[in-house]
This record gives sequence, C-alpha cells and structure tokens, in this order.
Amino acid sequence: MKNILYFFPIAFLTLFAGTLSAQDFTDPVEYFSYFGDEHNGVINKNMEYVQHAVHSEDLVTIETKRLELIELIGVTMARVEKVPPFGKDSKMKDEMLEVLKMYKNSFEIEFNDALTLKKDSKESYEAMEKYIDAMDDAEKKLDKASERFVKASEEFAEKNEIQLLKNEGNEVVKDLNKLNNYHRNLFLKYFKVSKKNSEFMDALEKQQAGLMEKKRKELIEDCNSTLKVLSIMPDFKGDTEYLDATKEIVSFYKELGEGGYAKMVEIVRKNDFTKEDADTYNGVIDTYNTKIPELNAKFNMAGNNLLRKHIPKPIATKRT
Repeated sequence: MKNILYFFPIAFLTLFAGTLSAQDFTDPVEYFSYFGDEHNGVINKNMEYVQHAVHSEDLVTIETKRLELIELIGVTMARVEKVPPFGKDSKMKDEMLEVLKMYKNSFEIEFNDALTLKKDSKESYEAMEKYIDAMDDAEKKLDKASERFVKASEEFAEKNEIQLLKNEGNEVVKDLNKLNNYHRNLFLKYFKVSKKNSEFMDALEKQQAGLMEKKRKELIEDCNSTLKVLSIMPDFKGDTEYLDATKEIVSFYKELGEGGYAKMVEIVRKNDFTKEDADTYNGVIDTYNTKIPELNAKFNMAGNNLLRKHIPKPIATKRT
C-alpha cells in the first residue's frame, strides 16, 4: 500500500512545482504527486489573485495579478501536455488539462468582466451588487473545476492503491470562497444603507425638504429590512465581530432616520429658523460627524480582522 500525505507549510509548493519536468513516470505516487503539485501551484496563485481582487482598490495591481495567473496557467498547461500517460491511463492528465482550460477561460473572461464592474461598483448599490454577483459566479466556476480535478485524482489513487491520508487542497479554495462570500455579503448590506444615507445628505445639501423626507423614509425602510436579514445571519466559524459591527452602524442610521433626520426635515420646511431650530439642526450634524467616522472605523477594522483570522494559508505538499 502506498501513502501520500498533504501538508500546508507556507510557500513550499510553488518553488517545488517549478522544478519538475516532463518525464516517464513508473511510480504511481510520483505521477499522482506531480499533478497535485501543479494543480496546487495554480490554486496558490489563484488565492493571491482573489485576495487582491476582493479586498484591494488598486485596479492596476489586480489586473497585473490576473495576467500573471493566466500566464502561470499557460505555462502549467504546456508542462502537463508533455507528460505521458501512466501506462495506458491518460485520464488524470486529460482531466488536469480540461480543468486548466476552465481556469484559464474564467480568468480571461469572467474575472475580467468582474474587474470591469469593480471600477464602477461604488457608484450605486445596484453596481456594487452586480460586481459582487459576478465575483461569486466566477468563484463558483472555479470550485466546480477544482472538484473535477479532485475526483480524477481520487479515482487514480484508488486504481493504483494510493492511500490518501489527507487532501485539503480543494477545501482551502472552498474555505477562501466562503470567507469572501460572507465578507462581501455583509459589506453589501452596509453599502446599501450607506448609499441611501448619502442620498439623504445630497437632498439636505440642496435644502429640498420633500426630497429629504422621501430619502429619509427610504433609509428607514432599508435599515429595517437589512436589520431583519442581519438578525438571522450566522457567525463565521464562531466569529461575530464583523456581523456585530454591521448591525451597529445600520442601527445608528436607523436612529438618525427616525430621530435627527426627521427633525431636520421639519426645520428645512420652515421659512424662519429659531435659535432652537439652529441648535437642533447643528446638534444632529455634530452627532453624525462624531459617530459615523467612529462606526465606519470599527466596521472596517472588524472586516479586516475577519480576513486576518480566517484567510487560508497557501498550499504546499510534502511526500512521505
């Protein structure tokens, strides 16, 4: 019985995979490991790219990482194409090439489309939602491709009596996508309410009481629906910090909409302001200017903490 054990020390794999060259394999473990190493090399680069794409606003760097990944996939495909079948069995090699083609297609098309959407994502809630949906769809396609390779690997291992003691490569990608999905989902909830608040502020700047009232009511409605969803959202592996911070800032926007903003609408509707009106109006502004930066900082810190705690480490392999 032959055994192969997968580990996760940082940054070993990409160095190791690059040293392998096409050859005739006689040992099924070495053959199996070769393809596993090549696949994990692409996954590592994918993890690096996705983290930049999701959590960075530097579009030039994101595009550079995407092109680097496409180049790596091309180089990997060229190496794999030179590897002969194991005896008469070419299924693992054939599946690997098909999976790499799926990866390459996703990064040339779907992730490129997502990057285009990211450029305008902060213009509106609808634009942000389209960008996030595009990233989710692209990541799901990568998941399916990875699952296809894992299935082919397991079939080869069973056929050649290779005992898989631990194989978490595909789970690392799934964990990363779950983390990004959770993070994006909470951010989108916050972004929706924040954008509606900005619309109220635009109406306030124009001193249009009717428009202010309309946006105030919409803000309260968005806050109520968002808080309802947040109340049933689960934690992420026991971590509630980002969820709690989202609830807190949305709750504050709701308080503003129901309290301070209502008072501001009534004051703007008047032709003559009293000193009491001015004090009330300025008091709402002061509260906003004090609390919102504080809550935004707390929200952003909680989001960063979530990522720092739960981002999977790069994959590497060690054979025994």
